[in-house]
Amino acid sequence: MAFEARSRAQVKEVHAAALALGGQDEGAPGPRGENGADPYCAYFRDPEGNKFLVYRAGPDES
Repeated sequence: MAFEARSRAQVKEVHAAALALGGQDEGAPGPRGENGADPYCAYFRDPEGNKFLVYRAGPDES
């Protein structure tokens, strides 16, 4: 399941909240790809094992 965040900060916040609620880290927040223009993503699993992606593609919303 994937969710688009409004900002890179929100990607970090969602990832941290998921881990605080018992989720498992599957990929720390950060840019993906080599050129820096790719999405900023974080991955985690909920306590039932479902994998989630939260990402921001492009500039932050104002």
